[in-house]
Amino acid sequence: MRARAGRVIAVGTALVACAGLTSCGTGTSVSEVERKLTAQLSAQLAGQSAREQQLRESGQLEDEGAGTSVTPKVARVECPDGVETKPGTTFRCRALGKAGMVEGTLTVLMLDDGKPAWSFIAAEAL
Repeated sequence: MRARAGRVIAVGTALVACAGLTSCGTGTSVSEVERKLTAQLSAQLAGQSAREQQLRESGQLEDEGAGTSVTPKVARVECPDGVETKPGTTFRCRALGKAGMVEGTLTVLMLDDGKPAWSFIAAEAL
């Protein structure tokens, strides 16, 4: 039985250092959270894309056509400008591709240690 490509979901924790004019007690800057989430999500999706390719080559995943991938390519993560990033807050960010198209949504929870825990759900292809 072959697996069929489906929805991509990723979960992770990005390490965010307290830097600049913010402190661990009051939160981390939105731009720092965006930068860290972009790096973490991109790394996780790259690994997932490699695994997807292995499954296709072994015949365990149906090939949807040349160059077709279930795994989205994320260029950057964009969070609302005025979002509060202090511990305990939850907010959503968009994962954007190179052309600015929304590739998915991240739900972010700021932990007590200043690190964001996140989950990612890819946008469904039309």
